[in-house]
Amino acid sequence: MSEERKHGTRLDDAERQQISVLRAQGKSPHAIGKILGRSENTVKTALKRPEIAAQVKDIQTRLADKFEAATERVLDAITDEDIKKAGLRDKSVAAGVLLDKSRLLRGESTDNVGLMVRLVREACESAPLPPCPVLPDGSMHLTEAED
Repeated sequence: MSEERKHGTRLDDAERQQISVLRAQGKSPHAIGKILGRSENTVKTALKRPEIAAQVKDIQTRLADKFEAATERVLDAITDEDIKKAGLRDKSVAAGVLLDKSRLLRGESTDNVGLMVRLVREACESAPLPPCPVLPDGSMHLTEAED
């Protein structure tokens, strides 16, 4: 993209789409501007447009759904035999990372992910796991086990 086109011209549809995708992937307005050869303020202004904000949210939701589905596949693949193997830790860490990514994309807290990793580590060391209560909205909330 040439310098002349960057300054003083409106964003085209392709650039607006790129802004939506890059923002949904977590890029900052500054980084997006640098990639597109546009000013940070141009990107910020575009991101304030309702249709672009909605598009970013839609992309984030679809990405979060994919990460969540991948998390479920990883967790579903863990068998009793896997629990006896060292590879379980790798699968569990992968599931934690995928869960963390899906929660970040949904704008949710990732505080419980560290606890999940600790619980998996305990499971790998044959420590008993506390139950994972299911909240009314269907999500799981991991809490410290009560003694």
